[in-house]
Amino acid sequence: YTWTGSLESYEEETVQLPGIPYTIESTNTVEVSISNDDDNSNNDAANTFGETDLTASSQVNMIINTDDHGDETTWSIKDPSGVVIESGGPYDDNQSIPIQVNLPTEDCHEFRIMDAGGNGSGSIVVYDSNNEVIFNSPGNYGSGGATSFVVNEIVLGTNDNLLSNVVIYPNPANSVLNIENAENSTIQIFDLLGRVVMTKNDISLNQQLNVSNLTTGTYLIKITNNNQIKTDKFIINR
Repeated sequence: YTWTGSLESYEEETVQLPGIPYTIESTNTVEVSISNDDDNSNNDAANTFGETDLTASSQVNMIINTDDHGDETTWSIKDPSGVVIESGGPYDDNQSIPIQVNLPTEDCHEFRIMDAGGNGSGSIVVYDSNNEVIFNSPGNYGSGGATSFVVNEIVLGTNDNLLSNVVIYPNPANSVLNIENAENSTIQIFDLLGRVVMTKNDISLNQQLNVSNLTTGTYLIKITNNNQIKTDKFIINR
C-alpha cells in the first residue's frame, strides 16, 4: 500500500489501510518506510504478529476505571473487516464504568483502549460471558493497548426471571455483603484484573458473604442459576 502526501516538520497523519487479503502465517510482518527527510536514520519500521489463539463468547464485558483525565480515555471494537462496531468514551474523571456489548458475528475481532494523553489511565479488565479475560491492564498502557480475539460462541439473550429480584447490599460494603432472592445460585467475585477472589455455591435465600478480607476497591459479582447470569459491581470502602 502506498500513501502519498506532504507533511511539514512535526506534523502527523493517521493512515487507514484498506482491507488486504492474505494468508495468515505463524509469523507475519508489517513494514513501513518513508522517503528522504531531514533525518533518514528512522525512516524504516517493522512489526510482527501472529494468528491469535484467544477465543471468547460474543458477550463482552468490561470495567473501565478512569484517572484524573477521563476525557482522554476511549475504546473501540472492530469486526473482521476492520469496521468499528462498538466504541465508548470519553468519560468523566475517577469513575468506574461497567460496560456490556454483544457482538453479532463469530470471527476475529480487535479490542483497543486509547488514551489521548499518552500516559494510560485507570485499570481496565475485559472479559466474556464465561469470565475468560480478553484484556487487562493496571492502567500503564501509554497511548493505547490492543488485543485480537476470535468469537467462537454467540450468546443469545435469556429470560432472567430467576434472578430479576436479586438484591445486593450494602453498596459500598465494609465487611458483610448481603445477597437476597438468589437461592441455590453460585456466586463468583472478581477483582478488576479478572481474578476470582471468592466463590460460593448453592447459596441461601438470604445469604451473607464475609468480605472483610477483600481490600478497598471495586469488584464484580457474578450470580449464576440454571444457565441464567446476573452480573453487578460493588465497592469495598473502609
